[in-house]
Amino acid sequence: MIQADDLLKVYYDPVTEYKVAALRGLTLNIKEGQLVSIIGPSGSGKTTLINILAGLDVPTGGRVIVKGQQLDKMTERERREFRYYNIGLINQFISQNLFPRLSVMDNLMIPKRMFCLPHETAKKEVEELLELLRLKHIAKNNVEKISGGEAIRLSLGVALAKNPDILLCDEPTGQLDNMHTKEVVETIKDVNITMGKTILVVTHDIRFRTVFERSFIIRDGRLAGISIDINRNQLEFLMQSSEMKRSY
Repeated sequence: MIQADDLLKVYYDPVTEYKVAALRGLTLNIKEGQLVSIIGPSGSGKTTLINILAGLDVPTGGRVIVKGQQLDKMTERERREFRYYNIGLINQFISQNLFPRLSVMDNLMIPKRMFCLPHETAKKEVEELLELLRLKHIAKNNVEKISGGEAIRLSLGVALAKNPDILLCDEPTGQLDNMHTKEVVETIKDVNITMGKTILVVTHDIRFRTVFERSFIIRDGRLAGISIDINRNQLEFLMQSSEMKRSY
């Protein structure tokens, strides 16, 4: 489903006039229907990786294949179309996922309207999402009046509303407390089981080491290990400040 081979991404910093490698030969493979996390400290290349997998950026070297399509060989327009139909992207910053002055229901209806679904069909599917995401009781509330955990679960719903095969979640619990983090994790698991979506969660939170099927640990733009092979003490060491001083 997702295959990254020897990915290299180099950025040019116009201020320092240095080239900075955000990814340095990263290789990983995620199967269809898997629920995995990618854990790494700030500057390890997590956001760069998710942007490449979403087709928002292209690698400097290596290749990336998603659903049998080699994204690094596509034009920008082809990547945009591929992302529109196949990828759901969730950001930790609510303003990038939702319309705060609209209701929970209206936010979920927008992707349905974009795909020109009949109103009754769209409404039925949205009600099913509200049930799955445990948001039915706040369906008429404006987004600006709901909690952070509810907003992230709604963001997940908005991404699901266009029925993509793959969900990419960039630090979805980065601004949540323990209780809301647990709720979001359980919701992601429910979506994976109920809908069979391939889900990748990028995070710096080491609590994700054991909550999903598999966790890839990255540091300094490389794969440092897989969680089943790394104990907590080793992971905490890997999560210490990396040599990268800037997060991409």
